[in-house]
Amino acid sequence: MTAYADKNLYERIIDRQVYMEQVREPIENDCDKIIDNFNPDLTRFTEYKGKGKPSILGAKIYEGTGPWAVNLMADGFQGNLVSHSIEWFRYSMAEKKFKGNDETNKWLQELEDYMYSVYRNSKFYPALGPFCRGGVSVGSPVIISEQDKTTGKTNCLVPHPTERYLLQNRFGETDVLHLKSEWTVRNAVGFFGKEKMSKAVQDAYDNGRHNENVTIIRAIYFYLDPIFEGVDGKDKPRWLWPSYYVEQTTDPDKKEPLKAEGYWSKPFSVWHYRKDQSVTYAITPAWMSYYDTKSLNTLRKSMIMAAQKSVEKTWWAPSDFFGRLKLYPKAINWYEPAQQNKIPVPLEDKVDYPFGFEIEDRIAKNVGRWFHTSMWMLFSVWSEEHKAPPTATQIIQMGGEKAVLLGPRVGMFLNNLEEIDNRFVDIEQRAGRLPEPPPIVQEYSNGRINPEFIGPLAQLQKQFHGLRRIQTSLEAAGPILELDPMVRHKIKAEVLMEHVLEENKFYQDAIRDDDEYRELIAAIAERQAAAEGIQMGGEIADAVPKLSKAVEPGSPASALMEAAA
Repeated sequence: MTAYADKNLYERIIDRQVYMEQVREPIENDCDKIIDNFNPDLTRFTEYKGKGKPSILGAKIYEGTGPWAVNLMADGFQGNLVSHSIEWFRYSMAEKKFKGNDETNKWLQELEDYMYSVYRNSKFYPALGPFCRGGVSVGSPVIISEQDKTTGKTNCLVPHPTERYLLQNRFGETDVLHLKSEWTVRNAVGFFGKEKMSKAVQDAYDNGRHNENVTIIRAIYFYLDPIFEGVDGKDKPRWLWPSYYVEQTTDPDKKEPLKAEGYWSKPFSVWHYRKDQSVTYAITPAWMSYYDTKSLNTLRKSMIMAAQKSVEKTWWAPSDFFGRLKLYPKAINWYEPAQQNKIPVPLEDKVDYPFGFEIEDRIAKNVGRWFHTSMWMLFSVWSEEHKAPPTATQIIQMGGEKAVLLGPRVGMFLNNLEEIDNRFVDIEQRAGRLPEPPPIVQEYSNGRINPEFIGPLAQLQKQFHGLRRIQTSLEAAGPILELDPMVRHKIKAEVLMEHVLEENKFYQDAIRDDDEYRELIAAIAERQAAAEGIQMGGEIADAVPKLSKAVEPGSPASALMEAAA
């Protein structure tokens, strides 16, 4: 047996793939059960690996609450956080000293406009559908973002869950990704070149068997991964995130990677809905509601069978009628006169349908609670239950409840969006396509930009926690302001307004800068002072003729009359 130190990179990748398959194998049968009950349009693990026959779509589903809840929650995440029809991110400088700088803010807005166009022209939004559905059903979906060198656009790939294998570091973060998939001989030779493939693949290509399959493993690591210890030459990592393609073959002459490439930013993101450091793969609402959904399908199947029996009854008939009893419409059953008292009778089964439907509704609600279905349909659920739409106050309260209950899961999803956005920005920056930053940013900044996610749900969370602090403080200060109205000057109203506008992500170009604001306030104060002076002068002019004696020169009254004149 070859010592690990003597193995080349190809052999180490194959060894690691074997280990990663052992890590995932215990959950694969359970993943198939999740697919059967929640995501039936996805190919099962056993079928994908060629170990089983393809099943009929949704053959094990008798009641559709499970798939409906998966699609509702997936669409809820996408529609409320990162839909192409909304503005879902803003940029800010990592360094606080640039906060409020107008020149910087205008550049950030230009950057946002440009990145929105990049996302629209990429494959990002189409990939979000399977990414979100996988995140709440099978679990731990992967999205890979990389630039198409031909078109310059960024492509996003969400591999089938059977293809992806994961490992995590000591912090529980996924830092190793293997993709094991079947390529046709035609595609493999076209991408890697015939001379790099094994002899078996070359023979298949030369003999026209272009549609035969070959197993290709793509391995992506962080450059400090111990798999690179002692590796020299062309296989030594030259990027932060190197990627290697290898063919799974027994050909002794082809024990090296087919292709090496790499990235300067993390090219993939994995959404773990619920996971701790002790496990590699996440569980999801589908996993947590499996038993409820299984019960629901079993109950619906029994009710369908009961309904069928109530129409197509079971019959008790004399043996004389064996093979001769006809139960289809308009059938005629002939009998001998001696058999007229031997009439077949149906066996009655008592079925309590209302009771069955009541249990079914209760279990369906149990399934929905795992997917927070009521949170995604707050208005419609409220209106249906109360026979009236909610008031404005109730809408605010429901929004706060939604923000609190979904907060932890939304936070995890936003972490994935940040990884994806960092990848997109890095691609555009290295291609030299980003808007040029202003001189102040180039000279005094470290260049770090933070994305802030402002989709309806993300913004609702920030507003609930951020603006709630302001609202609570002002409500508490109300009684004190009634006692002493002068204490209102303790609050800097213009600063408070700035915080409120920024918390709501108000357009930067619609907010006056500090200098312009001060000039405007000064001009308004000057006009008010002039108006008050004119009014005061008129009052003095009316009062002077009523004085009992003449105004003495140099007196205050004389000065006021001169000012009024």
